[in-house]
Amino acid sequence: MGSRKLVFITGASRGIGKALAQRFLKEDYEVIGTSTGKESFKHPNLAFLKLDLSSPKSIDKCISHFLRLDKKIDILINNAGIWSGNDGDATMYLNSLRKVLEVNLFGTIN
Repeated sequence: MGSRKLVFITGASRGIGKALAQRFLKEDYEVIGTSTGKESFKHPNLAFLKLDLSSPKSIDKCISHFLRLDKKIDILINNAGIWSGNDGDATMYLNSLRKVLEVNLFGTIN
């Protein structure tokens, strides 16, 4: 990974985030993606960092890891998020709603 422009994508292991990462890699960008789990795919210009947006400790650890890489972000895509519905409809239980807000809203603010 040399002088390519760097794209940082949260939630890059699946869904829209994964598709975005693959597209930027195809266009010869360097991509750093985050995921709560393991890498879902590999590429020479791709690195994954572990990140759980519901955990301030995980956020701090991810930031520290990124800063040690001594790289500059050219494009930031805050894509990570969760959705927890009830059997496919929009009705959510209170605990599920709290988790969704914790990740999608407060995780981004942190």
